[in-house]
Amino acid sequence: MAVNYANSICEAGHSSFLIATREEGSFNHLLDKEVSYLFLEKKNRLDIMALRRLIEFINSNQIEIIHAHGSSWFFGVLSKKLIGKIKLVWHDHYGN
Repeated sequence: MAVNYANSICEAGHSSFLIATREEGSFNHLLDKEVSYLFLEKKNRLDIMALRRLIEFINSNQIEIIHAHGSSWFFGVLSKKLIGKIKLVWHDHYGN
């Protein structure tokens, strides 16, 4: 689903980015060539180096909206607190 979102945003003429936190998916080869991709290699809940990579990526690409999925909301909230100007959208597939 994340790949479909990223590709659709790109097809609509917007900059699109996909970030994987702990594991890389098997669908990376389906990403549009225009979608920027980052793998954070997050090791634990509060991996400071992964958070630093995320903040640098957001700032260098002037990202304005983050769509966090599942447990990634924690890094999304930390990013919003540290950067301030971004908007955060979050969803969970388990009804929480």
